[in-house]
Amino acid sequence: MRERGAAAAIFCFLAAVALTYTGLSIAVSLLSGVLAMLLLRIVPVGEVYRAVDWRTLALIAGLLPLGIAMDTTGTARFIADRMAVLVAGYPTLLILIAIAALATAFSLVMSNIAATVLLVPLVLVMAGSFGLDPRGLALLVGICTSNSFLLPTHPVNALLMGPGNYRTRDYLVAGGALTVVFIFVAVGIVSLLYF
Repeated sequence: MRERGAAAAIFCFLAAVALTYTGLSIAVSLLSGVLAMLLLRIVPVGEVYRAVDWRTLALIAGLLPLGIAMDTTGTARFIADRMAVLVAGYPTLLILIAIAALATAFSLVMSNIAATVLLVPLVLVMAGSFGLDPRGLALLVGICTSNSFLLPTHPVNALLMGPGNYRTRDYLVAGGALTVVFIFVAVGIVSLLYF
């Protein structure tokens, strides 16, 4: 009986992954796999409820409207514009570090996709104003919006928080140094390639 359940679970998982290639979103595809496992009685409903970390779900649910609010109210653009005014006239390396830090900060309070979509047009304008290569600035934003080690606000970090029994302090301690190293490596590579 256990082997049949394992085979059916693997089939449901592979079918859910295959659904992502049909154009369905990843969330809908994987939810379909979970529903199939529930309907086929591979996993009891009670076990699914116990497996959900409700704190993580609340964290992600609260983060989405925060990111949307920052974008729609113009707060994110205001911050980015002020940063551009502050770094005007500084050496290229400091401008790159400021852009990397801003992209990192935005990825902590909004999705990395939203942060990239918001910041790339702004850095392209900055590139024209400062006489810098726009490709390098856009690449730096794209890389640094994935630099989300500092807080459990990224979905992957949030999912690990419950099972690992981590606290926000744990992310700050481990992710703090990693975030700084990430910024310097990204800035170093982009400056070598484009500046």
